[in-house]
Amino acid sequence: MKDCIIQYWNSGANGYNKGVQRLLHSHKENSGWKSVFSEYLNDKPLKVLDVGTGPGSMSILLAEMGHFVSAVDLSEQMLHCARENAKECNVTVDFKVGDAENLPFEDNSFDAVVNCWVLWTVPNPKAALNEWTRVLKPGGRLLIFDGNWYSGEKTCVQKAWKHGSRFYTLLSERRNMWKRDMDNTFVDGLWSTHAKRPEDDCTLFMNAGLVDVKSSLDLNKKVYTLSDYLRQGHWGDTFIVTGIKPKGTEK
Repeated sequence: MKDCIIQYWNSGANGYNKGVQRLLHSHKENSGWKSVFSEYLNDKPLKVLDVGTGPGSMSILLAEMGHFVSAVDLSEQMLHCARENAKECNVTVDFKVGDAENLPFEDNSFDAVVNCWVLWTVPNPKAALNEWTRVLKPGGRLLIFDGNWYSGEKTCVQKAWKHGSRFYTLLSERRNMWKRDMDNTFVDGLWSTHAKRPEDDCTLFMNAGLVDVKSSLDLNKKVYTLSDYLRQGHWGDTFIVTGIKPKGTEK
């Protein structure tokens, strides 16, 4: 499954990067994300890890806010896009190949760990949460953004909206989303397809030893522009889950 995930993101990196570049170069597009980071992270510069960075959107926004950012991804093609994007935005991010379930960092290394649209594809979410908690410093925060992409039955309106959004993306970005459909067998094998989210995410956080675990379903309202909503709103609510590693713990 992990090989399939790598192949999926490698093959779609250039197309996915078009949306990321639009986000990075538009204040209107990225201001919502920066506001969310300001809400959940300390204003002073932090040492932050972005897991599954893709083309680097979250890493670059965090670096622009003054944080010291490291980022990992399994996809070499995504990392190539991320490095080019960081160069264009004139920020420094330490990008490297890395597995979300086996991070190449020491215990207690980061003040915060973040990821966006990542946990749903992780083959072993329990192992991933344990790793993300391991590299957090005591008192550090884990912050994830995700959605119910394939779980639950979609309404007729959502299904029609999805097809309409593909035409919109084709016209606005010259990107053919019909070619990005995941194989049904692969989708069915993902843990997130059969999960109740974000409730199950909160359970994963608590089982990893995190405290003050909270979730919020208002991410769409905070970060989506009208254009984002037209392209992605058919998926339904996206969400935030956050938790803190207790002080006095070493792992």
